Amino acid sequence: MTTPKTAAMRKMVYISGPLTSVDSETMAVLKAFYESVGGICNEFGFEAYIPHVFSDPDQAANLTAAQVDLIDRKAVTSSYLVLAYVGIPALGCGIEVEMAYHANVPVFLMYEDDETLEVLEKRVSRLVKGNPGVKKHIRFITFESALHAIREALQEFVDGMKDSVLPDVLLPWADDLASE
Repeated sequence: MTTPKTAAMRKMVYISGPLTSVDSETMAVLKAFYESVGGICNEFGFEAYIPHVFSDPDQAANLTAAQVDLIDRKAVTSSYLVLAYVGIPALGCGIEVEMAYHANVPVFLMYEDDETLEVLEKRVSRLVKGNPGVKKHIRFITFESALHAIREALQEFVDGMKDSVLPDVLLPWADDLASE
C-alpha cells in the first residue's frame, strides 16, 4: 500500500489528461503518449502515476467514482509534479490541476501550439492556463515533438530541485526518514 511517506520517497509525477471524453482511436494515441511521458519521467528517477494504468474507465470499471476520486486525489497531492495534457478539454484534468495547486504541487501544462490548435479548431481554457499552480507551458506541434520538450522541462525541474534546500523541519516525515 502506498502511504504519503512512501509516495514522497518514490518521487512521483502525476500524468494527467483526458480519459473519457474521446473516441477509441484518439484514446489509444493518448494512452501511448501518456505512457511515453511516464517513461521519460522514469529516466529522471521519478515514478510516473498514469491514471489509466490504475483506474482505467474500461478496465477498472469496478471502481466507484468515489474510489477513483480518492485514488487520484492521493496521487496528485503526493506528487512532486503534475504533467497535464490539456489539448483536449477534460473536466477531470482541470480538477487535477486545481487539486495540485491547493497541494502546492507544481503543474506543467502540455498542449499543441496556437497555430496547431487553430488548425484543429481547438482552444485551451484560459482558466486552466491561468491557474496559479501552472509553472510551465509545454507547447508542441506533434506528440513526438512534445516528448523532446517534456524531457527538457523535466531536466530544468530536476536541476531546480537540486538547487532548493528546505530546512529539515519543513521536510515531511524528516524524523521518520532519518530513523530508517
